[in-house]
Amino acid sequence: MAGIDVDAAHERLGVDTELWTVMCAFAAGRIGPPEALPPELRDRERPKDDRKALGEIAHRGILGGADRAALGGR
Repeated sequence: MAGIDVDAAHERLGVDTELWTVMCAFAAGRIGPPEALPPELRDRERPKDDRKALGEIAHRGILGGADRAALGGR
């Protein structure tokens, strides 16, 4: 990845720009067999059990709601 379109991320995620700022992004995908990678990348691949479950790092839905109430409605 060579960068992100912050404005597009705000729009697509429904981010209230007065409360939140998109500062980074990451790519997610399915774990495939290490043999499918070129040798120079295969050596860098981590074991599957070293990765966090998606539910531990991701949020589904629109930011705000309860978060807005926690900020005093700002």
